Amino acid sequence: MRGPTGLTRGPQCRKDPMNAPHVPENQLFDLLRYRCTDPLDDVLQEYGDYIGQPREQVRAEYDRLLRTSVEEVGPHVQILPVLVSAIQLKHILERLQVMVGMAITTRATSFMDLGAGVGRDCIAFARLGIATTHADVPWPGVDFARWRYEQRGLTVRIVDARDIPGERYSIVGCHDVVEHVEDPIELMVRFVAHLTPGGFCFASFDLFNPIPTHLPKNDFYATFYDALLKNLGMELALGNLNPVQDVAVARMRVYQRTRPVRGAFAEELANIRNEAYAFAFERLGNLRSLLVSEHHRVAEIHRVLALAA
Repeated sequence: MRGPTGLTRGPQCRKDPMNAPHVPENQLFDLLRYRCTDPLDDVLQEYGDYIGQPREQVRAEYDRLLRTSVEEVGPHVQILPVLVSAIQLKHILERLQVMVGMAITTRATSFMDLGAGVGRDCIAFARLGIATTHADVPWPGVDFARWRYEQRGLTVRIVDARDIPGERYSIVGCHDVVEHVEDPIELMVRFVAHLTPGGFCFASFDLFNPIPTHLPKNDFYATFYDALLKNLGMELALGNLNPVQDVAVARMRVYQRTRPVRGAFAEELANIRNEAYAFAFERLGNLRSLLVSEHHRVAEIHRVLALAA
């Protein structure tokens, strides 16, 4: 593995309009490439090789997925749209361009992707020579990601996101995950606990998006997740001043851990968790009071209108 100084000999970084370093799109595709020059052909070829089907047949299946609701299709719906969207959706590419750019300029040495999916971000970081950990719950995409790493000769450690080893990383990434998990508080606790002081967390929350796999209850966290992370010693490095603007469009926010290490990992994790749940308990209580009050107001109007009808 190359050391931190070797990173400067990789992709060249530029500044994006928000003054964040990023690698050009063509260099990012070079990091992700499997076999083909065209990015779409490349991912279709890769998935075809994985399942033993020609690229043309995989393309036909993908086209069918675009025309069909996910409830009516076969097993490929779990992986293929995720794989293709990574090279077709501009915001996904842009956030990885920034992540890689900041990893290079800050000479990051370690990276963990929480909810790593089919391994896109891990491939990019591992190809830079950064020690990379893929953290996710068991699902078919993990097996596909493992195969992808093997095809490229990359060393990527895969761990169960429910039982992450007690280690700290230069960079933690977590995109499009919080809207799926039962406990967003625990997820954000991990943002802090697994970062080295001065390390960066890159996070995107796809809230207020009513698709079947999202949990509507987690939309409530949009009102205070930013304050929670700041309370835990995370300073905003990139993002809108109003965090709701970012979660409403799944835009990436970048936080830097300013809190020093306080004890061994297990001890610090427990302390951070206690702080986080105390903070969330208060904020959710305030939201409940507001909701109850508004419910009573609307109920009274509804009662008056019903009597007048």
